Amino acid sequence: EYTFNETNTLVLVDPGGRKLTLKISGFSDYIEMFTIGEGEEKTISHTFVIQPTTVSISITSSPSGAQILVDDVSQGVTTPSTISAPSGAHTVKLTLSGYNDWQQSYNEIGGASISMNATFVSGAGTGRLILSLIPADISIAVPGRSEITSAGTFDLPVGNYSIIGSKSGYTDKTLSFNILAGNDTQVLIALEGHVADQPTDQIVMTLEPTEPDVSNAWAVTIIAKDARTDADIAAWILVDDVFIGPTTPAVIYLAQLSTFNIKLRAKGYRQAEQTYTTPALP
Repeated sequence: EYTFNETNTLVLVDPGGRKLTLKISGFSDYIEMFTIGEGEEKTISHTFVIQPTTVSISITSSPSGAQILVDDVSQGVTTPSTISAPSGAHTVKLTLSGYNDWQQSYNEIGGASISMNATFVSGAGTGRLILSLIPADISIAVPGRSEITSAGTFDLPVGNYSIIGSKSGYTDKTLSFNILAGNDTQVLIALEGHVADQPTDQIVMTLEPTEPDVSNAWAVTIIAKDARTDADIAAWILVDDVFIGPTTPAVIYLAQLSTFNIKLRAKGYRQAEQTYTTPALP
């Protein structure tokens, strides 16, 4: 190695064959072999070219239509396609419903062009995950399966998995599940709110059957009160998880000799819930 002086002139003490390498960060290296005699001067000129940071990958598959991912990040296209991917060491993965995932790694310098051809194996070694979430907007993470971000049905290779659900104001939850060949596996992630975030005021619910109406159903008056102050509360009414308007106090109509789940909800209060069975009509 030699150092250039301020005039970019390199003085070689010994004549003979030499290898010149020029390097500038962010550009492709330049290499030139040359021979110089005693007392000879030689001029070398080079214009640097910016070094590419991506590679071109032509990808086909049988069957076609597979989703293309690089390092588990979807490229938004399906096979056959040519994509621009980062140079260096990375992994291409193809996924196709009903088939086992296919993947291949590469390690290429910027500017390279490579080809990949995948032949999918029938999904005899796959099963389905049926995922449900409560609340519906939970953030989901399944290590190694970046495509699972919400509730839905997913084809997965046979094996053991873990899933993590999280949401601000709730306690995180982690579950393990097993995918069996040809089987459906149902997983429910239901998060519970932090105790500190839950309202502490209570609702007192009063149900008063009054009289049958013309359709032979009971007219039931529902009243909601604050457990501490005994003040009336305007609470929403749910009968068997269906909202019934208006808010309390209100009269609703329920069939005789039937059992109902009654819930009252009001901002700042814990939900009140009661199972109520109507009597026989007189």
